[in-house]
Amino acid sequence: MSWIEKLDVNEIGKIVKYPDDKKILWIKSNYKNVEERVLKYVVNTIYSNKLKMDIINSLPFDEAFKISEMLNIEGISDDYIRTFIKKDYFENSKIYSIPDYMTVGVELEMVNSYTVHVNLQKRILYDYSIVEEDSLSTIGGYGIEVRSPILKNGDLNTIEEIAELFSRMGFKSNNTCGGHIHFGADYFNSIEMWKCFYEIIGNVEEIMYKICNDKEEIPRNKVDFYAKPVSKIMNYEIEDSKKVNYYMPDSVNIYNETDLDSFIKRIQYIYDEKYYGVNVKNINNKDKNTIEFRMANGTLEPRIIYENIHLYASIIRASRELGELYKKDYLTDVEKTKIQLKENLKVLEYEDEKADTLLDLIFENDEDREIFKERLESANENLRLKGYHCNPLKRCKFGTVDFNNETREEHRNKSWDDFYKENDLDR
Repeated sequence: MSWIEKLDVNEIGKIVKYPDDKKILWIKSNYKNVEERVLKYVVNTIYSNKLKMDIINSLPFDEAFKISEMLNIEGISDDYIRTFIKKDYFENSKIYSIPDYMTVGVELEMVNSYTVHVNLQKRILYDYSIVEEDSLSTIGGYGIEVRSPILKNGDLNTIEEIAELFSRMGFKSNNTCGGHIHFGADYFNSIEMWKCFYEIIGNVEEIMYKICNDKEEIPRNKVDFYAKPVSKIMNYEIEDSKKVNYYMPDSVNIYNETDLDSFIKRIQYIYDEKYYGVNVKNINNKDKNTIEFRMANGTLEPRIIYENIHLYASIIRASRELGELYKKDYLTDVEKTKIQLKENLKVLEYEDEKADTLLDLIFENDEDREIFKERLESANENLRLKGYHCNPLKRCKFGTVDFNNETREEHRNKSWDDFYKENDLDR
């Protein structure tokens, strides 16, 4: 018979009469061996919040997180609890700022090999929520998706805390997990901005699938199902909309539509489901009015998450800035260059040239460009080593997006006079 089984009511009675400091020593020595109901009973005879937090701080992280559910901690700030729970595990990754009025949301998919009850959820997860995710594969455990609230510049540090927290609880992202990042769709307020966005994304889409993951990674399995390319279907729609007898519901034409809401509805109509690398099915949804990027692999590495936010946010910012240029009567040389970079994406044939053009368009410093150049180089090398039949992108169909619908030769021969004339701008 074990010592635990011999523990009788009288012995428990003696323990609860110990001074608090002696109770803590007993808990630290016996928390692995004592029945949970006994441990909980003893723990809750300690009345000092400070001493309760000391228990959490002194135990290994996993055990601290489990025992924290037993502690009836009141009158103590959430930040104080987070300080003890976090301990010294956070690396303070570089957090890139996002433009004013831009909002972000992340969905972190992860799995665990055993069932974990999340304790103190409301006290340490901020406003993040947790949902079970049946599409994630794990043996003998389960998958979840942790969803952030709407985040702005001052809130982005919470992503690192949450990612680290779940890592310490034994969660990880495997090759069935995706990394989904949302941006508020109200950041775009004109059709021109949307067209610029799709002309950037649609002409570098295969590159995006390679640079949205960290070095040494390749796109995940089933990326062609859960995050399909959108450029091909967008190209088909533009081609069809130019036909003389073209008809579509509500008489909206994506090629020459002037009403923003109608344009967005038509784009959404093109999508038969949400499972595209860039998903816009949520736009004008009162609960989630967002542009969602779904192409990246899942990860709990804060650095990768922040770099991807920076990548996507920079594309959205550039699209907005380019869209604004089409409203101007006069363009500076710098503004002309930005437009020319975007237009070049439509005709460049070599991947390295196209990638350099994209990075020059969206980033202002070489440090940012180098991160994604290295990712591209690494992805290509690892895809080559995997071989064609193991390449997750082999089933993806990529196209080009050009709302002007010109041939490459026509585009190369276009002069700035033609551009100004087409867009009704003054020299």
